[in-house]
Amino acid sequence: MTQDSDRHDANFLGLVYSLFQSALIQMGKLAHPETGEVERDLAAAHASIDLLDTIAYKTRGNLTEGEDKLLKNMLTELRLNYVGEAEKDGKPTESAAEEPAADEDGKPADEKD
Repeated sequence: MTQDSDRHDANFLGLVYSLFQSALIQMGKLAHPETGEVERDLAAAHASIDLLDTIAYKTRGNLTEGEDKLLKNMLTELRLNYVGEAEKDGKPTESAAEEPAADEDGKPADEKD
């Protein structure tokens, strides 16, 4: 691997981990690193999960097997936690907790050619 490739790999993983950790903090699963307080903002958590889902969709077929598995596992963990947190508030779960709808080619069902 080249030095640029290594740098991009590290930056990609840093971005993914940052969004993952942000979503956990926003769901109140981790204390905020600056305040030490546990805070919940499910709308912000939903947005972070949506961003990770967008990254997964836009990078499909361009990730290593390990990166793909990591991203899928993170999304699964976040979606399950989101559903649990939303149910605590008696809120209906939203699209962040759902797997994106896809056809047999892996494209979202609502995407037309």
